[in-house]
Parts: sequence; structure tokens; C-alpha cells
Amino acid sequence: MVVFVANLIVPLFLGWEATGDGGRVGMVAATAVVLLLTLLVVPKWSELRMILVAGGIFTAVAQTLPLIQIIVGIMSVQTVRHLGFVQEYGYRLTELGGFLATLLTACMMLAAAFMSGVFLRAVGRDADRRREAMVAWGNPTIGKSGGELGGQQV
Repeated sequence: MVVFVANLIVPLFLGWEATGDGGRVGMVAATAVVLLLTLLVVPKWSELRMILVAGGIFTAVAQTLPLIQIIVGIMSVQTVRHLGFVQEYGYRLTELGGFLATLLTACMMLAAAFMSGVFLRAVGRDADRRREAMVAWGNPTIGKSGGELGGQQV
């Protein structure tokens, strides 16, 4: 839940201006739907949960330089505008437009979090394998205490 909320900071800030009054209603509704689905689906699979939490933390921290969030948001809003879900003057999104733009943004950000999480897990596992290999080879600085080398005192 904390990771979910942390990832809302930049998208909500930028999306609020891009959607307008009607679009904001759709944006809030879509955010609630994504939160509900996240709370129902993610806890069922521990592997998915660990990947999304790690990747979600990465994408939340990445908001300090929000290029991913800006690009994804622009793509989503422009897609919805191209489909015609805009208010009378063609600038602000309708309720359905805000809903769809938010769902598109959420799906792309979830994909980014998933890919980041998979990458971070792969890097972590590789580091664990290296550490285990160094211990197996008797590296005195890893996994051993007191200057042992291969189980013998040095």
C-alpha cells in the first residue's frame, strides 16, 4: 500500500492539471479500481508481490527525475484525446477519458515496476551466487570470520 501511494505523487500532480474537472472524476475512479485490484490480486502470489514491491520502490524513487512518469502520462493522455474522449473544446478530458488515461498510465507504470523488479531480483541473485562462490573458494573476507581460509586458520 505504501509503495502504491508513493507511486501516485508525480502522476497525480501532473495528471490533475491535464484532466480537468470531468477527467478528474475518472482519474479518481480509475485510481480506486487499480488500488482495489492491487489489493485483491498481488497478495495471492508472493513472487509477484516481491517483484512489484522492489520495482515499485525503484519507480517511486525514480520520481525525483520523473522522465518515465512524464512520458507514460503524455502517451496515455494523447491516446485518449486521439480516441475523442475530450470535453467540448478538445483540451480537457471527459470522465471516461480521465478514467482510461489513468488506467493506461497505471498499466504502463505497473509494467515498468515489474520489469525493474525482475531486473533487481536478477542482479540480487547474481550477487548472491558470487558471494556463495567466493565462500566456497575460501575467500577470507566473505562468509568467514577470524581469518579462516578454506576452513583452516591462516
